Amino acid sequence: LIALDHNIARLSADLRGKYNLRTPDAIHVATAIYSGCDTFLTNDTDIRRIQEIQVVLLDDLQLDEDESEGEIRFRTRYISAWIGAD
Repeated sequence: LIALDHNIARLSADLRGKYNLRTPDAIHVATAIYSGCDTFLTNDTDIRRIQEIQVVLLDDLQLDEDESEGEIRFRTRYISAWIGAD
């Protein structure tokens, strides 16, 4: 968990004003940016407009699950990643 501090609040206010986001969306995106995330994964097509962080929509993902390996593999035109089950 990441505490909502004045830096995140200020950034979320800037994002809200710049992109006309709802307050919860602006806080989520600002938190991701402030925390150093490279990519923001969402189901909200309106958030794709944000330029300060790479935004990937769930609809852009192609999921393949290999249950024998306990991995989930996802690919988009932006990123490829493998998440292992530890």
